[in-house]
Amino acid sequence: MRDIRLNAMVSSPTKTQQWFRNYAKNLMTSFNSSALIQHKVTKGESREHQIFDILDKLLPTRISLKQDVVIVDSQDAESPKFDGVLVDRNFWPLLFQEDRTAVAMVESVYAAFEIKSSLCTPDLQDIFLKTQKVRSMKCIPGSLSSPPLVTAFAYQCPNIKLAFIDFAVHSQKYPDFTPSLICILNQALFGLARKEGTMLLPIEQPSAGHIPVIFQTQEDTLLIYIYLLSRWATAGTDNVDTFMKYSEKVFSSLVAFHFDADFLNSVTSDPSALHKARTYFEGNSSGSIKDAYMIARSQIGLS
Repeated sequence: MRDIRLNAMVSSPTKTQQWFRNYAKNLMTSFNSSALIQHKVTKGESREHQIFDILDKLLPTRISLKQDVVIVDSQDAESPKFDGVLVDRNFWPLLFQEDRTAVAMVESVYAAFEIKSSLCTPDLQDIFLKTQKVRSMKCIPGSLSSPPLVTAFAYQCPNIKLAFIDFAVHSQKYPDFTPSLICILNQALFGLARKEGTMLLPIEQPSAGHIPVIFQTQEDTLLIYIYLLSRWATAGTDNVDTFMKYSEKVFSSLVAFHFDADFLNSVTSDPSALHKARTYFEGNSSGSIKDAYMIARSQIGLS
């Protein structure tokens, strides 16, 4: 169901918020500038470099950011090429490096990245497919990452409500292959959560009873995305929540939304119900997702 607010309202932005909002503005300026490039591959590479440059500057240096990486396991299974990965280079070697393409051991990878200019249904399908490939790989017991997390970053999304219903339905149908986190700059984060009382707590990997959620992060999307990526990188240390304290009000006021179980079950099992719900969201891209959701429920015969 509905919105769950994780605590109080945010007052004036902290310095940390302002710095990250400026980074987000710079990313959008670069994104809009690259739109002038007519060559699609060059344009796409430019946009990948923009976000990876920011991530490389800001993420903890105990992990390395590598671009254009294929992941392999000890059984010679091979993933599609990811736009980037967070990889441990302290304890694990690369298996191959030539020009821009690298091959990494699955055990060495914390997270695999996909970068999208605009998040639409085909992009979500691609992200889920690549997540399935990685989650199906064999990790040697005792390894660092079992299996790697998968995340995606999109500069924009023309219809956030339509994208979220597609994300939630895919997650319901293929729970083990749900990506850990999708960031849509200055709009929202799609992710996974578990209920704890009235709280929705983010989780990193699919688990029994996980809930697909949209965190309504708006201007602070990049800040929260970097925080969550940093948690992945510092897991097992005493530092995982220190960064949160620098903008604690942002996190305590974070609003998450999810669909009720009866709605998800209906649209997942009944193609007609899914078509009606998607059609409604497709024609109502603006406004509150909560309000649109209540109408979509009635469209498919739910009270």
